[in-house]
Amino acid sequence: MTSMSRILLDTNALIDMVFLRDADRHRAMEEVISLCREGGDEVLLPALALEDASYVLENSPSAKAAVPDAALRRRIAREARGFALRLCTICCIDDAVCRAAHENTGEQDFDDALVAECARFSKADVIVSSDARAFVHSAVPKVTPRECVEFLRR
Repeated sequence: MTSMSRILLDTNALIDMVFLRDADRHRAMEEVISLCREGGDEVLLPALALEDASYVLENSPSAKAAVPDAALRRRIAREARGFALRLCTICCIDDAVCRAAHENTGEQDFDDALVAECARFSKADVIVSSDARAFVHSAVPKVTPRECVEFLRR
């Protein structure tokens, strides 16, 4: 690839990157990150995705079942945040993004509208997400983790 790509991760892509809940998506996200590092591509992350992923890692029923100790879950979430902060450029959800998301009638829920508008304002090339319902009408195209691997290889 001749120019640097800007890859924006949805919350579920971040969770798939740091938490093995689906082996295929986890492997694909590892490959996305590896290709981005090799190619000098920028990995973007909406600030709300960092918060949402942290909450899921600490408080979701599956996290509590997998790791009953609350202090250990907090440590795991902290390590995951640290990894994301080292790897990603955090994109803010500011007044303009919130207002554009409010007007965005193409998304089924406000969280997805925030991510779609954050991607647009951040000039992302793609949104990486495994949510089949989200970003169908987004100005920035959505790709699955596996499709992102192919995108980065082009």
